[in-house]
Amino acid sequence: MKVLNKISVQKIKSVVAGVVTHSDHIEFKSGGVMIYIDRIEVVNKLAPYAVYDIVRNYTADYDKTLIFNKIHHELNQFCSAHTLQEVYIELFDQIDENLKLALQKDLNAVRVTKPKIPEAIRRNFELMEAEKTKLLIAAQRQKVVEKEAETDRKKALIGNVTSTG
Repeated sequence: MKVLNKISVQKIKSVVAGVVTHSDHIEFKSGGVMIYIDRIEVVNKLAPYAVYDIVRNYTADYDKTLIFNKIHHELNQFCSAHTLQEVYIELFDQIDENLKLALQKDLNAVRVTKPKIPEAIRRNFELMEAEKTKLLIAAQRQKVVEKEAETDRKKALIGNVTSTG
């Protein structure tokens, strides 16, 4: 049997994981939603000294045990420990790095596509983000108005000082 020891890309498709909907529920593991990740790509190359032992222990299909199964498991562990807000928005950029660390030194990169979530929840996230943006804009507008008023007060104060002096 010949095993080519070159860089390869494994594509893991249609990964399903459950996340909790609110941080209150993490402790009790109740309430949640299923998310769907279209594709996870794992780039790897076996270390030359490890090829023989890996193929002997796991066969030439080592990637099923060492990559595919582990990715499913680690992703489910990550998602079940976090809220939908964290997985979909706040921590999404950390998922691939966490998976890479879980798979250790035998690979070069992991890329995770953005999860698909139920449409109603996605719309709510978009509305929530739009409201947050409006709030940030209003807060910035208020700061500008306050600074302008402060500047006007200082100009008036300076005008009074120069006209009386």
